[in-house]
Amino acid sequence: MSETAALTNYGQYAGINYGGMHTHRHETRLLSRLIVAQRLDRGRIEEVLERFAPRTYRPSPGPELDRAGAAALLARSPFVVVVGEHGSGVGTAAEALLKESSEQGRRLERIRIDEEQTGRFTGADLPAERGVIYLLRLPRQSSLIGPHVAEEIRGHAVALSELDAHLLVTTTPEVWRAAGGFGGPHVLEATPPSGAEVLRHHPVNKAVDVDAVLAHPKVADLLDRASVADAARFAWILEDVLGARADISVDQLVTDALGAYRGWREVLGSWFDDKQNGLRERLFLTAAAMLEGRPAHQILDVLDELGKKVSGLPGYRAEGLAAAGLHALKEAVDADIEDGLLRFRKPGYAEATLSFLFGDRETRFRTGLWNWAVGLAVGGSRQEAQDLGNRVAEMMVKIVLRHHDPAPLYELKRWADEEHLHDVVIRALTAAAISEEVGPQVRAQLYDWASTDSTDAKLQRVIARVCAGDMAELYPRISLTRLMHLAGRRDHAVREEVVTAVENLWKRPQLRDRTLRAVTNWLGDPSRRDTAWRIVCRLAVSEVHPLTVAATQDGTCRDLVRAFGEVLTDPEMLAATDEFGAATLTSGLGSDVDRERTRRFFVDVVQHSSGGSRRIVRLQRLLYTWQPSAEDVDRPDRRDLRDHIGEALAHVDPLGQR
Repeated sequence: MSETAALTNYGQYAGINYGGMHTHRHETRLLSRLIVAQRLDRGRIEEVLERFAPRTYRPSPGPELDRAGAAALLARSPFVVVVGEHGSGVGTAAEALLKESSEQGRRLERIRIDEEQTGRFTGADLPAERGVIYLLRLPRQSSLIGPHVAEEIRGHAVALSELDAHLLVTTTPEVWRAAGGFGGPHVLEATPPSGAEVLRHHPVNKAVDVDAVLAHPKVADLLDRASVADAARFAWILEDVLGARADISVDQLVTDALGAYRGWREVLGSWFDDKQNGLRERLFLTAAAMLEGRPAHQILDVLDELGKKVSGLPGYRAEGLAAAGLHALKEAVDADIEDGLLRFRKPGYAEATLSFLFGDRETRFRTGLWNWAVGLAVGGSRQEAQDLGNRVAEMMVKIVLRHHDPAPLYELKRWADEEHLHDVVIRALTAAAISEEVGPQVRAQLYDWASTDSTDAKLQRVIARVCAGDMAELYPRISLTRLMHLAGRRDHAVREEVVTAVENLWKRPQLRDRTLRAVTNWLGDPSRRDTAWRIVCRLAVSEVHPLTVAATQDGTCRDLVRAFGEVLTDPEMLAATDEFGAATLTSGLGSDVDRERTRRFFVDVVQHSSGGSRRIVRLQRLLYTWQPSAEDVDRPDRRDLRDHIGEALAHVDPLGQR
């Protein structure tokens, strides 16, 4: 076994810009980008490298390595540990080392730590599959890590080396020490790139004279104190400002970019302190922040309802000749109206406004604001509702992530009644559930909704779809746990949604083992048995039969044999057993291996426990229902399999052996 390599690295990359994003420039929805950012695929890694400032890795002892050299170290080592301070870009620096692996067609898989496990992360039960490159990020808090994790990883390397698999770990120095971390000849330290290097290697350098920007005193002061991640975020904001105004001067570019970077806090503070900006102007600014890019008159039309929600004045009216009109209001909030659509003149001002209000107002105001916003998408045409829903959900997720507070998301329950908004809710909950900022809280809320009988059935259907999507790829056990609770619900539509959800999980090869283990466990629970058998029957007619997957899992195979044997003679389960049995027989026609696997399964079902003769009678009936004697001439392959299994059953018939 090769020695462990521990890399201390301070990288550069910021995948998502939470500030300064103009919706008219970014065709890709923020929610989709947040989800894609969690994936480990070639396209994602290429995006990382496009904005990656080069650095060298200094071994102790030994010569420096560049990125290619560090990647080569990963290729010949069962595992590598990348150590770097939080905010140094350590995560994306690790992803950059995976470029060569992705070019070789290796599967890349991210390991997520399941915070629902009791106690601290110990490093036990790490996955090991042939040819896979795993990426594991250890918890940020040292209190969440066991003292022997480093040794567990070293021991796990034995299994990895035998499977030509590799593990790349990222962690902070403090956490690595708490994990019992070690150094040695393969310990690498790296100096982080300067803020100037971050800007020089960002695509913004193709649109502006970066040297002129770097020479600006305010930029120099910012980069001197900013972390690598903050410098990367500033580069994203520069790019966004330039996209909105390509002819902007360097001074104005810096002013706008710094304003967006700092959330326009001073500007907004002064604006709200100005008594000339009355209630109507404040409501208009708030509504415009939520709905930037929408028709200006639509924003004006919703002021009355917003006033009722956040002012506590049930009779409030925000319109009429006596009040400021659209022209005065758009000037008051420093916005333009182009082609009827309202946009702020300051980049990132919409999000900055909502963020300012979120931190500057009481809970009642925040609740009323999001209650109003979610209500905008209820009613009206389907397309209009979806457009508004997407806008509100994206602004909501931005604020939730920026303030690490998932409370606004719970307003999305109202959209469960709107079938055409389900996809919006699913994207919003998924993006938040897999985020670092609020992921644990959102996943816990999903558990509460799934496990509580009183939760609205329509919302539970939405949760089932969340658990069958991208969250399942990153947190499979967590997703299956919530689906388990939903599988026992009384509502038929919820149970059917669970069946569809598991079918979707089954389409992901890397999730099949775990999915089958979970579903076979449900077969033994009376409250989930019917749902579980519907699932098993669906999987039996899929591209990959459950027996094919169970063949590598002795325990799962035994559970499936036991479950089928127990319900085979149950009159209430006649339809399910016939469906599963017929699909299993059909799967046995595929190859000699499939034929033998099917024969072995039915024999094991008979021998499962006492009373095997009753099961043989039932199986013989199943065999001849699947392939009647009258059709033997037309289907000799089915006839041969039927007779082959029938003969095998006769040999294990307890009555025939007396």
